[in-house]
Amino acid sequence: MIKRFSVIYIGSSKCELIIGQRGKGTINILDRVSYPIRFGSQSFTKGFIDFKLVYALCQTINDYISMSKTFDVESIRIVGTTALREAKNQLYILEQIRINTGGYHVEILDQDEEIHLIYRHMVSKCENQYDIIGSENKDQMMAAISSGNLSVALLKNGIIDYHQTAELGYLKMRHFLRSIEENTERFETLLNEFIGINTREISENIRKRKIHRLFVSSH
Repeated sequence: MIKRFSVIYIGSSKCELIIGQRGKGTINILDRVSYPIRFGSQSFTKGFIDFKLVYALCQTINDYISMSKTFDVESIRIVGTTALREAKNQLYILEQIRINTGGYHVEILDQDEEIHLIYRHMVSKCENQYDIIGSENKDQMMAAISSGNLSVALLKNGIIDYHQTAELGYLKMRHFLRSIEENTERFETLLNEFIGINTREISENIRKRKIHRLFVSSH
């Protein structure tokens, strides 16, 4: 089993390095570094990411790889989420990273896998304080707000029996609605209508339940 590892996460607004070590049933974080990037602002508005940003990302990844090796890690994993997943020049970006980092590949998480990992992390973080899994006959709700998406899960008896994702992440919405805000005096009304339409199914399912606890994950 790999004991010491590092993960490089390429998100919509940051590139992050986490170096960890497995213990007895736990993972200890040895170091954590984050560097801001503007992938989401380009991917969500233009549909592709500029060469200069890709080159800067490669330099950051190389720095993270060098840092990881000082910890004698046995594994280095690079993952990307919404901004890379939706970029039209995704293949070009992945190839540039492979070429400029000495052969490292990026694993693009699909939406369901990304949300599943977030929910698992939320449960593990909250379970010691709140009896999520053992809460019998009590409805609970988890909401994950990211740069690109809003995801909601409803739990009954500690089991997720409904989940839905809407493209209402704060960064995606900001760029999508900017032109509307500049050209109308009814922006708040239009914003409420836009959110209402895109969360109608989620709202209807929430209203059917009596939520005992709400857990929220966000930047």
